[in-house]
Amino acid sequence: MSFHQIQTGDFNSSSTVRIPIPAGKWKALMLSVSGTGDTGDTIALVSMANAILERRLRTPDGKAGSMVERMRETLDFFYYMNDLEGGQASFASATAGAFSLRVFIPFGLEVAPNSMHLHTNEDAVLTLIANATMLADSTGAIPWKLFGISAEIPETYELDIHSYEHTFAGAATHTETILEDNIAAVLVEDLTDKITNMVATLDGQPMIDDCDDDDLRALTYYETKQEAITNPLTLIDVIAGGLPSEALNDSMKIRTTVSAACTVTATALSIKPTPENVSQISAEVVAARSNSRIQRREFSASAPLYSRAEIDAAGIGGAT
Repeated sequence: MSFHQIQTGDFNSSSTVRIPIPAGKWKALMLSVSGTGDTGDTIALVSMANAILERRLRTPDGKAGSMVERMRETLDFFYYMNDLEGGQASFASATAGAFSLRVFIPFGLEVAPNSMHLHTNEDAVLTLIANATMLADSTGAIPWKLFGISAEIPETYELDIHSYEHTFAGAATHTETILEDNIAAVLVEDLTDKITNMVATLDGQPMIDDCDDDDLRALTYYETKQEAITNPLTLIDVIAGGLPSEALNDSMKIRTTVSAACTVTATALSIKPTPENVSQISAEVVAARSNSRIQRREFSASAPLYSRAEIDAAGIGGAT
């Protein structure tokens, strides 16, 4: 493993920055943002910036394709996500004083190590968008630094992170359908602890039954091996057994009941097979298709993960 500074800059010259990620094998990125709050102002974690990661598609023979969005999240989300994975993130802010944030943007799951292999300096771009509140309530420069952690870890999948948000006007029940293939985990954010009941199903099979905020938080502490921490995220862990093959699924439904007005966000962490792996799909995965969908099954740790669309696009497996 090695730790490299990729690029530096500041948000005073531009509130939006596009940073090409150099060619290499990257386990994660680390972003550092710092500055000084204006008189009477305190820069809040939620008011920092957004991050968007785009990755170039490549065919199995290495030909370059279009750029696709893999992640679009706020820096405070990555802060809390890091916190659940072992407390790597750091944030401090004082009224009319210094503020600083360091967060990691991962390219793999804790239970399934992975890295992002980039062939050229044009294969991935990180876009940072500074929050207008941070810009307005700061004085002087707001420098940022981007680092990369490189590691000789095979890339067996690409990690996608996408959020689904619902705002409740009052006490109500809402069902959210997360249409992502190969969901490995879902992080649920309820900043005001208004969830009184949650039921989650994965491909129609129950995963979470009749839990409230406290139940979900207790489960999260158990799964992440954390003691009580201040974190608005709770974890629905699909691959608790540690095998990426447990994430062979098509969609998740989350039915949430709340006691009062609030906003609940469900963020899906899903695994997408790399183009190089599509040609390696096994007959066992093909045989698992039923009723035009891939059903969840247990496979060895080396079995690749594929959605129905990806199998059909690869032209392998025959008709269903």
